[in-house]
Amino acid sequence: MALVQLRHGIIPLLDTVTYWSGAESVVSGDLFRTTLAPSFSNFDAVDFLERGGSLPFVDFPVAYPVLAGAIGSVIGTRAAMHVLTVVAVASISLCIVFGSNSTRPARRSLTSIAMVTGFAAMVPFLPAVRLVTQGTLSEPLFIMCVLAFVLSLARFRAGGSWTPVVVFVIAASLLRFLGAPLAVLAGWEYFRRTKSATRSAAWTTIMVLPAGLNVLLASSAGGGHSAGWRGLDRIDIEVFVRSIGGWFDATQGDIRRTYFTTDGPAWWSWPVAIAVIAIMAAAVIAVARH
Repeated sequence: MALVQLRHGIIPLLDTVTYWSGAESVVSGDLFRTTLAPSFSNFDAVDFLERGGSLPFVDFPVAYPVLAGAIGSVIGTRAAMHVLTVVAVASISLCIVFGSNSTRPARRSLTSIAMVTGFAAMVPFLPAVRLVTQGTLSEPLFIMCVLAFVLSLARFRAGGSWTPVVVFVIAASLLRFLGAPLAVLAGWEYFRRTKSATRSAAWTTIMVLPAGLNVLLASSAGGGHSAGWRGLDRIDIEVFVRSIGGWFDATQGDIRRTYFTTDGPAWWSWPVAIAVIAIMAAAVIAVARH
């Protein structure tokens, strides 16, 4: 599904261009820099000119551009962003399947296995997933790391290794700062198993430290964004509906139409969106019952 989503290439819009530019800077050897900034950045045109046309990469965590840039130095940045998205989306579905198998009895009915597998295959169809894969942003990788973290934490609770838990917390927090609080959950689970408050606090600090350093360095470089919750508007609903319609009509799925035209979604996108919501809700209920 990620391959189908990217059949028309990357949509160079908003956050995407910052990630892309940051990855290109890594390829050129200029780490943690960007020649573009998102619309909500606190940097302005004067800052851009005063800094010689290059800004510090401060509006997002550094993991995605560094990873895309490292791979891009071999196969090209555009191809690297495509590869990362396809791998991430596939891994999300695999995590759902393996996670379900690891938490259920060894002997399961074929119907139950088929339902979980079908649900996992439907995840890439979700409008939110479609939107972030269209721009090949960091969210698919972040979701993959969060799911992998949950599986690792469950295995740790059952006596498994602690190392994967630490790795996925740090990876998630450097893809999206929202992942940093996972360290508290992991630290609590470590305390429950070891009964050592000191070691638990130490591990929690270690897991939060990389993201904390990223925030500190970004803040010291100036800039940073001021985006915040603005509520739910009609445009948000239309983006949702258009995203679903985009599977059937590429022009419906082009997010640029949201910002550069006054056209709403096609009339047929609305009943299709309602049908998709109903199917997904039924799938969630069915999986929960099995």
